[in-house]
Amino acid sequence: MNRGSEVRGAFINSAIRVTADQGIQNATTKALSKDSGLSEVYIYRYFRDKDDLFRQAFYSLDKELTYVMISAFKKVDQQQTNVKSGFQAIYHDFWQFCLGDMKKCSFFIQYYYSTNYQGESDGERKAIYQPVLDLVSPAFAEGTDAWVELNHMYDIIFPKMLRVIRGTLANNKDTEEGVYRDIVLMEERNMLWNKVFDK
Repeated sequence: MNRGSEVRGAFINSAIRVTADQGIQNATTKALSKDSGLSEVYIYRYFRDKDDLFRQAFYSLDKELTYVMISAFKKVDQQQTNVKSGFQAIYHDFWQFCLGDMKKCSFFIQYYYSTNYQGESDGERKAIYQPVLDLVSPAFAEGTDAWVELNHMYDIIFPKMLRVIRGTLANNKDTEEGVYRDIVLMEERNMLWNKVFDK
C-alpha cells in the first residue's frame, strides 16, 4: 500500500471513529487530525475537503454493504429458494454485518441522515449498488424501482439500528425480526414473494 492510500485510509477510519464517538457535528478536521495522528494539511492533499473525506468514507461503507448483500444473494441463489425466504436470509446477513461493527454503522447512519448527504445526487451511490439492483430487481413487481425501494428499506432499518447502538432498543432476535416484519409489510405489494430466485 502506498503512502497516499495509507493516509486516505487513516482519515476515513478517523472519520468513522470520531463521528461514532462524538457525533458528526463534532467531527472537525482538528478532531480527525488528532485521532489519526496526522496533520490536517493531509486532508486537503488527499481529499478535496472535509465533505469529500466524509463522502468517500460513506461510499466505502456502501461498497462493504453491497459485498455483504451480493454474497448473501449468491448463497440464496444456490439453494433455489423463493424470494420471501431468500430476502429474509439477505436481510439477516445485512443486519448482523451492520451491528457487528457499531462504529461503522453509527457513522453510516449519521451521515445518511445528515445535511452533508441530503440533496446530493444519488448517481454515484446508485452505481455502487447497481450489481445488487441487477440481482434483486426480478424479485420486485413490474414497474417497481428497486433503488427507491432499497432506500425505503434503509429508512425502516437505520433508525432502529441507531436505537440499538444507543442502547434504547435491545440487540436481539426479536428486534431483528420485528424490523423485518415492518419491511415485509411495506413491500407487500411490491415484491413477488413466491417467485424462485434463479438465473
